[in-house]
Amino acid sequence: MRLPPRTRQHPPLHPPRRTPDWITPGEAAFLTGVAAATIDELLESRRIRSKVLLKQEGRPTLVLIRTRDLVELGLMPQQAVGATTFAVSSTGDRRSIVSHLAHAPSRPVWAAIILISLFAGLIAASQLPFISSTLNASLDTSSSVARSPKLRSPELCRQRGNGKNCEAHSSKPQPSPRPRLSLTPSASPSPSSSPSPSPSPSPAPSPSPSPSPSPSPPPDPGWNGLAGPAGVTCPPGVPVVGPADSIQAALDRYGLGATICILGEHRLTSALLPKSGQTLIGEGAILNGTKLVTNWARSGSLWMASGQTQSFPDPIPNGSPCELNPMACQFEDLFRDDRPMTRVSSKDQVGPEKWYFDEAYDQLFTADDPTGHKMEASAGAVGIAGNGADNVTIEGLIIEKFAYHGIAWARAGWIITRNEIAWNHSHGIRLAGTDIISSHNYVHHNGNMGITGTGSRLLFEENHLAFNNYLRFGRIMGWWHAGAIKIYKSSDVVVRDNYSHDNLGDGWWIDWDNIRITIEGNLFERNSRDGLFYEASFDAMIRSNLFRDNGWGNNAPDRYGSEVFINTSKNVELYGNTFEGNRDALGAVSTDRGTSQLYGLRETANLSVHDNSFVLMRERYAITVPFSKSRFPKSSRFTRNAYQVPDASGKFWDWLSGPVGWTSWRAYGFDAAGNLIQI
Repeated sequence: MRLPPRTRQHPPLHPPRRTPDWITPGEAAFLTGVAAATIDELLESRRIRSKVLLKQEGRPTLVLIRTRDLVELGLMPQQAVGATTFAVSSTGDRRSIVSHLAHAPSRPVWAAIILISLFAGLIAASQLPFISSTLNASLDTSSSVARSPKLRSPELCRQRGNGKNCEAHSSKPQPSPRPRLSLTPSASPSPSSSPSPSPSPSPAPSPSPSPSPSPSPPPDPGWNGLAGPAGVTCPPGVPVVGPADSIQAALDRYGLGATICILGEHRLTSALLPKSGQTLIGEGAILNGTKLVTNWARSGSLWMASGQTQSFPDPIPNGSPCELNPMACQFEDLFRDDRPMTRVSSKDQVGPEKWYFDEAYDQLFTADDPTGHKMEASAGAVGIAGNGADNVTIEGLIIEKFAYHGIAWARAGWIITRNEIAWNHSHGIRLAGTDIISSHNYVHHNGNMGITGTGSRLLFEENHLAFNNYLRFGRIMGWWHAGAIKIYKSSDVVVRDNYSHDNLGDGWWIDWDNIRITIEGNLFERNSRDGLFYEASFDAMIRSNLFRDNGWGNNAPDRYGSEVFINTSKNVELYGNTFEGNRDALGAVSTDRGTSQLYGLRETANLSVHDNSFVLMRERYAITVPFSKSRFPKSSRFTRNAYQVPDASGKFWDWLSGPVGWTSWRAYGFDAAGNLIQI
């Protein structure tokens, strides 16, 4: 582990003559013999890695690049690397000198000579792109100069699932490392709805042992958010944990409030337990919940791996909802080249892309030849667990392939930001606490649900949730407790500027005794059941959202499937929203759900729907009460809504007496100032 030295140490008299791991661009040009402009082009195209150690007025003033990348590009011969370099360099139009000689206290004379030479050089040639000098020293191996674990190229960024955001990294400012985002609802955000071709999935990854790519289409033009770990860098001077080091040991050693930089890939068999106030930050570092399986041998027509003793029983006390897919409640997984294979219940069912786990004999079986492929089996239940720690920050990590959850029981004051959380068998994130922030996370392809939990003063901002419930958890009658996210028994929650799409279930589910919920500026698209499901709760403001193509994944007899479904919830206001292309635009019912001890009778009452745009292209209804019509109260208000319909004489309003047309709808006293346009 390369950690900051506890005591000052002096270099030996004769430091080893090795090419440093990290050098300045000027040194790279000198060592390789290529033009400095060529080095600059390689940096700009990200074909070589760079590390910004110091900034001045937001611009980099001390930049190091990795020598191993120069070797891999054939610009310099293979040499032993590992010595440490300390550079003084200048970039930008105004050439300012920034020194970084603090780790060489025994050489003040060299430092003075270097600085004097540099000032003289600046006076003589102020237009040089780089002015640098190197003081080679063999310092303590606990140098804090961090080595980047991967090339953050646009191609890899797209593979990670950030799509259009990759191109935006160079122009769009990055979120601060520890964002304290406002819980105050914004004035009136509204997402763009400019047309664009439908996104297509990325190609399948190669079977190399590189970090697993994410096959998500680029974000829709209606969403301009930034999600995922691309661009996150560790702050200088913090303890660094490499692939061969123990993250938990570093967390325990540095204690309360420490910041730990995690690099590379770490396979975990037990959950990380941070302490209060700690920050775990990575530059796309991977926390992987699997082990490599390499002992495959022929077994008849199949391939078999023995000695597989992993076992993960159902983590939900009353049982997970596995009626639609009983094998989803078997929490051991097998991955081939970073993609889960389909588990079957007997060996004779094994076929292409399928596998069987004979738990009695600790054997795995597959029909696909594993030779030359990365085969991984579940080994860890949870990636990071709350364990009583408050005010923890998780940033810039990829948390994947755990048998239960990526993050379990985030607590008070946790900030979960700029992470990618995927391929966990149950949930990506489970949270329970106050003042929790989830922002800029890419949460996708989790087996049951992306996020779930309870708390107060919660903020969900600019998260990208996609393709969750890939294991088809759910009840016979629908996708119960499945989909992108479910929040329950929570108060003062803000859901802002998120993109939730292609989840098998709901795009967002607010269920049971929630109050003071603000949902604004989000894009809900192509979710199989409801875009937004607000159930048995109170006091919500739903504004300036775009709901598109939701509800088409359910069976026709299923009574659910709307852009927004209000079920037995009081004091809900919807305004400034756009509904287009959904099975039903807005559904509302009131059923017998009892009385809340905190907030009173659960019922749909005081529903206010105004100043929304309904664009009906293939919807059944703009407004519908799909069942329990006799219980629906008459305190609802619909005012100044605009409806674009394919047939002006159509019955697009399914109210208490059944489907009605525009004239009958207005006869109820609704939308007297509304508009009807035939398209």
